[in-house]
Amino acid sequence: MINLDQITGPLLVFIDGQFSLEASQTECIGLEVKADNDGHTVVVHLSQDVPAIYCLHQCDGLSPEAPIALTVKLDAGVSTEIHEYVFGEANQAYQQTLQWRCEVAQGSHLLWLSHQNLSEHVRWHSQGEHYVEGQLSYHVETLGQSLIEAEMLVKLLAENAECHVHGLLVGQGQSKSRQDWRIEHLAPNTTCDMHYRALMGNNAQGSWLGHAHVADQAKGAKVTQMSRQMLFGKHARMHAKPELTIHCDEVACQHGATVGQLDEQALFYLRSRGLLHWQARMLLTWSFVQEVLVMRQASKHCLPEDSMLQQSLAAVMDHDGTSVLNDFWQGKEVKHDEW
Repeated sequence: MINLDQITGPLLVFIDGQFSLEASQTECIGLEVKADNDGHTVVVHLSQDVPAIYCLHQCDGLSPEAPIALTVKLDAGVSTEIHEYVFGEANQAYQQTLQWRCEVAQGSHLLWLSHQNLSEHVRWHSQGEHYVEGQLSYHVETLGQSLIEAEMLVKLLAENAECHVHGLLVGQGQSKSRQDWRIEHLAPNTTCDMHYRALMGNNAQGSWLGHAHVADQAKGAKVTQMSRQMLFGKHARMHAKPELTIHCDEVACQHGATVGQLDEQALFYLRSRGLLHWQARMLLTWSFVQEVLVMRQASKHCLPEDSMLQQSLAAVMDHDGTSVLNDFWQGKEVKHDEW
């Protein structure tokens, strides 16, 4: 749960699929927010720098009748961060769709950080369409036991435009996740990198498709795609597929995907240095996820989230029913000699 007292900037609140003007805080120089009468369509326009904007989606009641349509527009030379928190503990079937669109002008930088933690009854579907002439950085963390689907299309329209996408999935219980990212290079010297990490426990299932399309006119394009998955449950499944479509020469493109488990040799090495088995597993797992947390860690406006992530990791790794990792991260005395 997010502590609203820690939020110091503009705040957009959506409750069960509707924008709540009463709960939101939108008064800020350089920020304009427009919403339609039914609260399903919201446009955010920035004409000058705003340090951070917070966006909360609460999914606890009845499923909304219409999807949320959220558009963010940045004028030339504007920079901001959007911190999105999607949470909910609905105790009945709940389904919601978010259609979000970003327009990033030349010389602008949008950093979008999304944290998703939902109960098993929630189905969250996001559809993103982004037009970038400057720089777009997107980081998403998906926790919980829900069904989450994401489709994201990014078009790099101007020379030297950039898109950086980092994702982390921690699959628990019967959770299912599908991530479909497509980035189109439509101008010279554009750059994109996609880095995805997944940890799957119990019966969790997930898939990641990363597609980079380099058009004829996009000479000098640079593309990096890397997806790494780790399985902690016998029945956990994860499918990863990076794809490249290249229509011109003079490009630098690379991609790769791996699915495996913790390295036994690395575990043995750490244990030979005096660490207990559970300590070695914890250290390797935490190191694995750190690679995709650089955007969040670089932000000065993020709310504390490590405890939720650590609890999710502990739930995925905790096969035998003990809570040694949770005890450790919560500062409790750890009495287990082995894990």
